[in-house]
Amino acid sequence: MTLMMAVAALWGVLQLFAVSWPTRSVRLSTVLLALAVGAYGSGVATALVQLGYTRVYAEQYRVLTSFPRP
Repeated sequence: MTLMMAVAALWGVLQLFAVSWPTRSVRLSTVLLALAVGAYGSGVATALVQLGYTRVYAEQYRVLTSFPRP
């Protein structure tokens, strides 16, 4: 499913590039690089948010269940 979502995003970027090609001054390689950097950046940001959220949730669960801290 993730692969299909990535392919759909790439297909959308390529369609936008094709429609705007006559008036665009940016090359396709630059557009694809921006797409890759955006995908990587959003992946890292999502991982950091998930890590922070799970740490907060785990701390709350530890307090509720009164497990001693190691």
